[in-house]
Amino acid sequence: SFGFYLFLLASLVLLGGASFGTVVRGPVALGHLCASLTMALLWLLAGRARLSLLSLGALDAVSFIVAGGFLSLMTIEDEGQILQVLLALTVTVMVRAILMPSRPGRTMLLSALVFAPTVVVCIAGHHPTAFLPGFSPGYQKLHMTLNTVLWSVLGTTLATIVSRVLYGLRQQVAEASELGQYLLEEKIGGGGMGEVWRARHRLLIRPAAIKLIRPGALGAMSG
Repeated sequence: SFGFYLFLLASLVLLGGASFGTVVRGPVALGHLCASLTMALLWLLAGRARLSLLSLGALDAVSFIVAGGFLSLMTIEDEGQILQVLLALTVTVMVRAILMPSRPGRTMLLSALVFAPTVVVCIAGHHPTAFLPGFSPGYQKLHMTLNTVLWSVLGTTLATIVSRVLYGLRQQVAEASELGQYLLEEKIGGGGMGEVWRARHRLLIRPAAIKLIRPGALGAMSG
């Protein structure tokens, strides 16, 4: 995202001859920069702070919805930016679906809310007169609105499907790592008789060490 921002500045200022101050203060650059900073802040907070599951869920929802709102600012003065913003939003919700363990219903809701500001700006703020040369302004407005809505539905649907598949796979992996009331987390040692794993009791919520003895070693033991 920051790479695209720098490319935007370089292409408009160095190649296009536009004023640096005008470009930086424009809604396209400001919206892009604020969305990028929101994702950077999310990365910093999630990676360095010890947050509860509830706090992580709130951070997930707020940061992605806010980033979607900032990206929608790029289209306020220029309807030609709508396609670029839709592509950016689609990449954003897809990356979230891939990286974030999330139930499909939650992914669908958050993805729809990420696209919503751009759809609202398109419907309420734009009345193109040269979007499709040769067609009436009314038809151009309808075409642009339907295109925006369909892209939003497509991005939300794809993110939901990806989240459903990956969430199911994560659940299967978690179930395969369970040993009774213990959840095996990490192998911490091993030897001739078996392996030692760091584990967590599901109800007591405390760490434990589980030793798994190989069947061959059990058969060799007297009694």
